[in-house]
Amino acid sequence: MRAEREKTTPLNRFVQPEEVAAAAVFLASDDAAAIAGRSLVIDGGFQNGLLQPVERMLS
Repeated sequence: MRAEREKTTPLNRFVQPEEVAAAAVFLASDDAAAIAGRSLVIDGGFQNGLLQPVERMLS
């Protein structure tokens, strides 16, 4: 079931904890000082893939 779900994401895999941590470290750094009031979705495209099964059923 996991492998099938991974296939529906744009990256064909789930995001890894290290990738989430790297984004958190970046946001906590001075390099991200100009970022304010935004959401940074770090999910490997998981949300984008949620509708793919529905779209396939409707086509």
